[in-house]
Amino acid sequence: MGVCCSKDKPIYENFDKESLAEAEDDDACARVAEGGARVRLLGACAFASMFTQQGRKGVNQDAMTIWEGFAGDKERILCGVFDGHGPLGHKVAGHVRDVLPVKLASELKRSELSDSHSDRDDTTEDTDDQEDAPSFDSWKDGFIKAFEGLDGDFGAGRAGFDCICSGTTAVIVVKQGQDLMVANLGDSRAILCTRDDKNRPVPVQLTVDLKPNLPSRFCFVSHCDINV
Repeated sequence: MGVCCSKDKPIYENFDKESLAEAEDDDACARVAEGGARVRLLGACAFASMFTQQGRKGVNQDAMTIWEGFAGDKERILCGVFDGHGPLGHKVAGHVRDVLPVKLASELKRSELSDSHSDRDDTTEDTDDQEDAPSFDSWKDGFIKAFEGLDGDFGAGRAGFDCICSGTTAVIVVKQGQDLMVANLGDSRAILCTRDDKNRPVPVQLTVDLKPNLPSRFCFVSHCDINV
């Protein structure tokens, strides 16, 4: 189970172009969220694809999502994987899949508004180097607040079902240009496939598996360059 996101839009020289176009334009697999983001819960888009296979234990508790144009930026892609566990793990994973990106987008919007106010108050003359994209601190703060807010919803019973013996892992990767913003909770992993000097694929683990024996840590947030 997982989501694969490419660095650049692939060149499909040896594929059936008609089938690929049909897959990318399949509205049954996508919806438009607030802010214009195109949200997929299965299937593929130009840059990313999802796959899961039900095991022998019963209901499939995997949940995944891709948001194209996340948080108002058409070049920004969010990929999320959620591995449920417990009697209602599939409901927890599905709820986190649907709500966590919305909370993160909301937190980023608040942060961007706050940054714009700070920029207006800044009296320095050099403003040309300021970037429109959120800073890493804004991303980190947004991720933590989104995770904490969702955890609070579960604790207060606002999810709409009893999740006392159920839960889910969560790993989110946001690709913005050459930058990756990564946040995870639990032991689902984000892996970057790079290449060595002989052009052989080399996996680089971007996340830390959060196990019960580790010191208390709510979630792990990191940043890397996609060209590592």
